This record gives sequence, structure tokens and C-alpha cells, in this order.
Amino acid sequence: MSRTEGAPLPEFTDREKYLYIPRNVVTQTLETFGYTDPRMRWVDAMYISPDYSTGVGILQVTEERCSGHLGGVLRGVDQGEAIGQATLLLYHFTGHIPEGQKPMLRRIELDFENPAVPEVDLNLVVTRLPEENILGGLGRVLCGSTILTQGKVVGQIVSSEFLDKVIERRRRNQTRTTPLFPMQN
Repeated sequence: MSRTEGAPLPEFTDREKYLYIPRNVVTQTLETFGYTDPRMRWVDAMYISPDYSTGVGILQVTEERCSGHLGGVLRGVDQGEAIGQATLLLYHFTGHIPEGQKPMLRRIELDFENPAVPEVDLNLVVTRLPEENILGGLGRVLCGSTILTQGKVVGQIVSSEFLDKVIERRRRNQTRTTPLFPMQN
């Protein structure tokens, strides 16, 4: 059973009061966080609630985005990445990632229920977790009011310097490993 199962969706009664962030701004922001390859970006536009607690990303599921996938569908793993990116954007656009800080993902828990097929616009509904110094959210991928995937993203907001050191340490550790089953020629 999902940790988000049974949790109600936020009320969307004041949708006209949500801040709309267009594709070009979302794209530019994702690029600053390292999503320079368009095939790796899963949020096309964003809405932010007036109280800054909820974000609703828009993901346009196209034939191009689904090509090469078994059955031509948008996979659950891609939907999970979309939840993560929508959470990142919610934190960024609401000022919860200070200058000189970066997000560091720690955990993602997903319950995949249904694939999406082209052509459809999905809504990525993410609600910020209230804990301080945590980057996290409860997320759902909606097709209309049907939940396709739901889950929880948890991470931290750390200094850019710290994150760079963590990545460099990981790189050094990985170069010293030997796979249990190596590639053969």
C-alpha cells in the first residue's frame, strides 16, 4: 500500500489564482539544474498555488516522448522522474532553494498504477512536505482525475560545494569497484 494512498488531493477551488509558469521559463530552470537534454525533461509548464504549498506541472505526452518504449507508452519510471522534477520546480519557484544551494535526492517511493499513452496532457500534482531543510513532496500523476502514478520524493537542500564533493567522492569510489558480472567482448 502506498504511503500516499488515501491522502486527499489538494482543493483546486481557486485555479484562476494559481501562478502560471510557461514552458520557456520551466525549460530554462530545468536546464540550470542540469536537465540540458530535452529528452530528460518531463515538465512542460507549471502552476503554483497562492499559498506556495502545491504545484501542478503539465506534461504533454507525445508520440516522440514515448517512442522506443515497450508499447509506445509513458513508463512509470518516467512518471516518477516527472514527479521529482515538478517537486524541484515547486521548491525553486517558491524560493525554497537559496542561492548557492542545490537539491540532493535521497529517496523516491512510487506506486505505478497505469501507463499513459500519447496524445494527452497529464497533471503532476505535488504538495510540499512541511519539514525544514527537506526537499520533498507527495506527488500524483493525473490523467483527468485518474491517478496513474503516485509517490513521495525526499531529499535535502545542501550547499553546492557539499554536493560537488559528494559527487566527486562517489566518482572515486565507483572507479575502484569491480562488477560481479562484467561486460564481455
